[in-house]
Amino acid sequence: MLALDGLLVALIAAAARAAWWPLVALPYPEAWDRWCYMWDDGANFVDNDLVNQPISWATLRAMLTVSKINVYEPLAWLLKALVRHGLIPIPFLLEGTPVGGGLAQRRATLLFHTLNGMLLYVATYRLLALRRDLQARSRAVSRKGVVSDAALKFGAAAGATLWMCHPLRAEVVGWASAQPYTLALTFSILAALAYLQVHEIRHRSGRTSRAYLALGLTAYVAAFFSKAAAISVPATLVAIDFALDPYDAELAGRESHGVGGGSGGDGGGGGGKTDAGTP
Repeated sequence: MLALDGLLVALIAAAARAAWWPLVALPYPEAWDRWCYMWDDGANFVDNDLVNQPISWATLRAMLTVSKINVYEPLAWLLKALVRHGLIPIPFLLEGTPVGGGLAQRRATLLFHTLNGMLLYVATYRLLALRRDLQARSRAVSRKGVVSDAALKFGAAAGATLWMCHPLRAEVVGWASAQPYTLALTFSILAALAYLQVHEIRHRSGRTSRAYLALGLTAYVAAFFSKAAAISVPATLVAIDFALDPYDAELAGRESHGVGGGSGGDGGGGGGKTDAGTP
């Protein structure tokens, strides 16, 4: 299945390139390297000392303690500064365009947007697979009666690709000042992945992983420090609970009675056999 994962991830990256390449690689870089002053690019990049000054401890401290045009996004400013000074050693950001210009910043956004598509694929597949497994266990359905991993992966990849290439994403990819949204989404999806891992460990071993809870909280804080819109991430985690907890509660109730889950021993064998035949 690793080969299938690699193929789907490669297809997602190819879709991102096909959909958004004109915004970052048209044969008129001198035009596309310009800033949209009427849409905050001047304040966010050209006149932003946090981005233009050499990165130092004083600059980092300023990023953590000030706000610009009524927003607080220190990690987004750090990313802009790293791109501005050519400190991210990726040829795609450095070739064919002035270092740190508008085109380079949009290319950085496209890289994170593509990464988000891949992460969304992984998160969607893991959510669907965990829900499928919990449903099968709670209802004692044989593996032959559930959706295959390949089908779930193709569905997750299709959904991630549609999200990534949808015209509504044009603002984020094409407008340099929207870059913080992509960085915040990267950390938001990582927080959701950590939370899914908490669910998976709890369903398999009955314990709560504090390590993954801490990782999820750290990712959430990083998302919030990238863009304040990430404050809504907990709503996503609640949605994950709603998607998984009904089957978790049903499974816990069945196993506590020794039915269908294999935990009833010889004494629960009759009940397990009878229940196994129900849909």
